[in-house]
Amino acid sequence: MIKSKTLIMIPVYNAEEFIEKTLKSCLKQTLRTEIWVVDNCSTDKTQMIVKNHEKEDTRVKLIVNNKNYGRTGNWNRCLDIFMDSEYEYIKYVFSGDEIMPQCIEESEKAFNIDDDIGAIAFPYEFIDLNGKVTIPRHEKYSNTLLNSKDITRINLSEGMLLGAIICNVYAKKAINKYRFDENSISKARFDIQVLENSKAYYLDKVLAKFNLDAHRTFNEADSPYGYLEFSFIEIKEHNRISKTDKFTKLENENMEQKIILNCIKHQLRFMKYKTLIVVIYNIFKVITKNIIKRIVYGK
Repeated sequence: MIKSKTLIMIPVYNAEEFIEKTLKSCLKQTLRTEIWVVDNCSTDKTQMIVKNHEKEDTRVKLIVNNKNYGRTGNWNRCLDIFMDSEYEYIKYVFSGDEIMPQCIEESEKAFNIDDDIGAIAFPYEFIDLNGKVTIPRHEKYSNTLLNSKDITRINLSEGMLLGAIICNVYAKKAINKYRFDENSISKARFDIQVLENSKAYYLDKVLAKFNLDAHRTFNEADSPYGYLEFSFIEIKEHNRISKTDKFTKLENENMEQKIILNCIKHQLRFMKYKTLIVVIYNIFKVITKNIIKRIVYGK
């Protein structure tokens, strides 16, 4: 079996219920792939389960932190360990999630398309609490190589192309000094920074499964606060990038408008029916008032 250039990193904490399934899916890869589990001081049987796999298969390695770094802090621990390794690419897999047997092989083929690719993204199966499967995907960019300007525009004004971390593979050369924001529930800033000067490839093959049952923090991200934080990151990053010569003045203005509209759209999703009616009424009232002013006073 050919050895891969990718390192699978699994950050875990008290994952005894789900880690077995995740490890088994990672061990089915068509390329010989190392799987390093970084345990954040679990108090359940997670370490014991991983140690049993470590004894049976040399591809599995358990790394135990000397303290609990927090959820996102452990993601960064994985990054630091990866950056000191011999591997070129990192694939995060969270406990409870699964990757298809060809996930690593297909991702590495995609990286070979262009030397400047900093990340690969692909569709995945989203499995809700009732077992219903949906497949989030960006059909518009199917099997497309995107340059740094395109990917920055998409990330800022259309929503993050890379999406959930389960459907990403990152290149070491693009990561450089960037790390996840430990005060944020979103990885948006990291993705924007990593791809600001790199290309990205959207591989239109379903290569992973996201099991909602295993993600206790998902509701934090899929909430009014989560989307508000996401919009704040977009605005802040756009403000920084707009001071460069990456985009024209008109392009920056268009992106700014889309960011604001997307923020409003996401917040409307969580409003109760009566509140939504009041908001729509007030927006309509302001628009009507302005139209009348223009007609009567020519302003």
